[in-house]
Amino acid sequence: MGQVMVTIKEIAEMLDLSPTTVANVIHRKTSKVSKANVKRVEEALKAYNYVPRFSLDCLTKGSTRLIGVFIYTDKNFGPGIFSDPFYGMVIGVLEYAFRKAGYYMLLYVEEDPELIFQTALGWNIAGAIAITFSNRDYSKLKTLMGKPVVGIDTHDGVEMETYDVCIDDLDGGYQAVEYMLRQGIDNILMVAQSKKCSDAVRLRGYQKALRRHNIPYDKSKLFIFDDRDPKKTEKMKVLLRYADNNAGIFCVSDRLAIQVMETFQKSGFQIPKDISVVGYDDNIYARLSSPRLTTIHQDVQEKAEAAAEMLLRLISGGTPEYRHVMLPVNLVTRDSVKIMTIDGE
Repeated sequence: MGQVMVTIKEIAEMLDLSPTTVANVIHRKTSKVSKANVKRVEEALKAYNYVPRFSLDCLTKGSTRLIGVFIYTDKNFGPGIFSDPFYGMVIGVLEYAFRKAGYYMLLYVEEDPELIFQTALGWNIAGAIAITFSNRDYSKLKTLMGKPVVGIDTHDGVEMETYDVCIDDLDGGYQAVEYMLRQGIDNILMVAQSKKCSDAVRLRGYQKALRRHNIPYDKSKLFIFDDRDPKKTEKMKVLLRYADNNAGIFCVSDRLAIQVMETFQKSGFQIPKDISVVGYDDNIYARLSSPRLTTIHQDVQEKAEAAAEMLLRLISGGTPEYRHVMLPVNLVTRDSVKIMTIDGE
């Protein structure tokens, strides 16, 4: 026989409490509820296997326990977006933080911003995280929703009214290329996923390092590879002509860097003897690759935690300590870059 669903009103009657008190415990608003009553309610909820009808709350105009997480993905990424550990970590951290605070998470990934706007308006959500949005689309989403929105990796600049968390991608691109230049590698390519979002900022860091060493930027050394292109693996072989030419490759992600290294290794070249490679993110790919990947480290967990904390504070009516949080990045040196040696050593 199936189990009978118990309601908030029924639990309240059993405990001789008001439905509001029971609801406050369910939604973790317990500042005005005695510890004894919190314990009684929690025990009753567990005993009767209470399941909140959150879907009804989310669809009505009343209070909602739903938070939207919207990811704008460039068309080059495609359905394989979650093969990138960055997104897996961000989503995992956000979901945990929101669930711990008593919220549920709606995840929506789309390359058409208009569809994201429609989805956001179709649900009654308390607030939203907007990942890799342009500043213009971030502002539009916030205006349409009329609810708190926090950006992660908002690009095209930030404005005073935005709330966002990002990393110093300009410095990251600079550090990666500057390191190779200091090793005497003066023929440096860049491999990216697109010319937008964080890739564009990392490109500016690449160009900044070249300028510091009086090396002109050559746009022919920027390579864009589309994940959706079935011939991507074959097209990456264009990079092979730079082997044995005092060359290095700066990749905008560790995932791309591993693909680049594999392209050379399958053609009989050695890393870093024949070509140096630097990645970006410092995820599990970098630590498990052979050779281990020199890369730019970003703390993805800290980024997601900061965004979640900022949004939850806004939803509760509070004011975050900062509107714009830029986290630092740092170079992690391993084995994929040819190290300059000094004669006699």
